[in-house]
Amino acid sequence: MIKCYICEIKSSSSAKPVGSFTYTADKTIDEDNTTAWLEGVKGHGINEWIEFSADSEQYLTGFTLYN
Repeated sequence: MIKCYICEIKSSSSAKPVGSFTYTADKTIDEDNTTAWLEGVKGHGINEWIEFSADSEQYLTGFTLYN
């Protein structure tokens, strides 16, 4: 598998921490399927987003998203 090198991750919001658990955008690339990014608005998260940026052009043929 070819790695994509991400240098910045932004999100529209993140849920507040619960105890020692945090839900920030960087959790999406930590390679730990026990962590997660969780949006932090009331309701169903409509119009919430996450953005990945790289320091150079990246060519992707696909990606895996776990929910």
